[in-house]
Amino acid sequence: MDEAMEICDRMSVMRDGKMIGTVTREETSTTKLANMMVGREVILRVDKTPAQPKEVKLALERVTVNSLDHHKPVVNDVSFDLRAGEILGIAGIEGNGQSELVEAVVGLRQIHDGRILVNGEDVSDDSTRDRREGGISHIPEDRNERGIVHTYTTAMNSILGDAHNEPFCGPIGFLHEPQIREHATDLVESYDVRPRFINIESDRYSGGTAQKLIVAREIERGPSILIASQPTRGVDIGAIEFIHNQIVSARDRGLAVLLISADLNEVMSLSDRIIVLYEGQIMGELAQANATPEKLGLLMAGSKTVAS
Repeated sequence: MDEAMEICDRMSVMRDGKMIGTVTREETSTTKLANMMVGREVILRVDKTPAQPKEVKLALERVTVNSLDHHKPVVNDVSFDLRAGEILGIAGIEGNGQSELVEAVVGLRQIHDGRILVNGEDVSDDSTRDRREGGISHIPEDRNERGIVHTYTTAMNSILGDAHNEPFCGPIGFLHEPQIREHATDLVESYDVRPRFINIESDRYSGGTAQKLIVAREIERGPSILIASQPTRGVDIGAIEFIHNQIVSARDRGLAVLLISADLNEVMSLSDRIIVLYEGQIMGELAQANATPEKLGLLMAGSKTVAS
């Protein structure tokens, strides 16, 4: 919307396939446009109370991840702690190690050096399933590649990663369909996933609806750590507002949230602390109260001369 407001003379808004109206730049604002798009008042800012950090849930100790050809590190000597009850944002221009860092944390990529600790236990050599069982949930940056299976129904996508666990599966490997249907129904109702038919294939969903289902699945499975990577990429303004509220609510319930986003406004709004990555290294850390686009921009460009 910022881009539209900057370059357009007139803007037309469509919702649910219908033309809602056309406005000039002088007579509108991003807030008014958002309200037209969603059909109700939208709060573009994130309202949240100050964080109450508690015990460390995730710790990285001098973690290095090499490129796939092993020629150079794409994550270089990275260390940080993530505590229960806080959102730690990772900012940076895309391609500076954020994706590889997430893959290392959730077990999709082997680390070259260092340690990853979950609840005080070294999980550096654990499988993705073991880390998930140990309390990590993951909202992947590419929902189509790693978030859902398009040929699966809503019900089956609602248990991805946990289909082998009770109450969804018995001791000899048979799925318990009544429990799966009940679980899926609860998720689509609680997270306003539409259409609310649990037996349709997920390739009929919009991007925002698919993302809501993934967010619902990953939060409601009861993790202690939530890795949210590009959680609102490519979704509508109403879904963005909803997902932001769910992430903050998860923090307030005591989850440790690691947020990775290319949207600087999203990082600044949601995070309690912000780390900036540049060429795989941490350039600095800022508290939310001290973070400005100018300070973060300098760090993202590789400057270490920013006061915290």
